[in-house]
Amino acid sequence: MPTALEWYMKKLFKLERNLARIVRPIANKVTSVPIPGDLYFQSIQNLYKKLRGIEEIMKSYHTTSVRLITNPEKIVMKETQRTREAQRTRETQRTREAQRTRVTQRTRDARLRLI
Repeated sequence: MPTALEWYMKKLFKLERNLARIVRPIANKVTSVPIPGDLYFQSIQNLYKKLRGIEEIMKSYHTTSVRLITNPEKIVMKETQRTREAQRTRETQRTREAQRTRVTQRTRDARLRLI
């Protein structure tokens, strides 16, 4: 999820919603410019919740894979290669972390057997 949306939802959303709730009756008498209703804010909140769920799925390398498709142009090819190298680096880091976790678990198991 874009961090800007997350920042907005955490810092400004409640303030704007409450401000609109307070100002709406007064603004409707003074101007013809519509102030969003509570249904509008509820829809934004629902969209945010759905996007948060998608973000978790996208971050999980168990459920998501990436396929790089490119045009055979020089600049595009170089960008694709850089992306692939970054992806390999992340995969290597995950593999190392998993190996460290397994070694730590085996060490714990061995210590428990000695006790």
